Amino acid sequence: MPTELWAVAVVLLATGLAAVAALFLKWGAGETCFSLRQLRVSRWVYGSIGLYLLSSLLFLVVLLGAQLSTLLPLTALEYVGIALLGRRFLDERIGVVKLAGIFLIVVGVFLVGLGS
Repeated sequence: MPTELWAVAVVLLATGLAAVAALFLKWGAGETCFSLRQLRVSRWVYGSIGLYLLSSLLFLVVLLGAQLSTLLPLTALEYVGIALLGRRFLDERIGVVKLAGIFLIVVGVFLVGLGS
């Protein structure tokens, strides 16, 4: 089955949503309380769950238009998105080693794409 362009676009969208969901989860973790006396879940956590669910549903649809071995490596770009979102919104550092990892992920995804 050849990989269709719409499938690549949708899996990239799903991957981006999953990266944003991780950011929402991080924001919500500080506002969430789990104890014997109280259970309080942040709205950010609910938003994160919703985005992860939407991302998973999109990925399910995408599997109809391409090979799993082509699409699944694209989801590794989620780590790149998380690093960039962490830098932008959480003031997390991107050091040399993390930057090298990001570079290797991008190169790896590109090489898998060439092989498909």
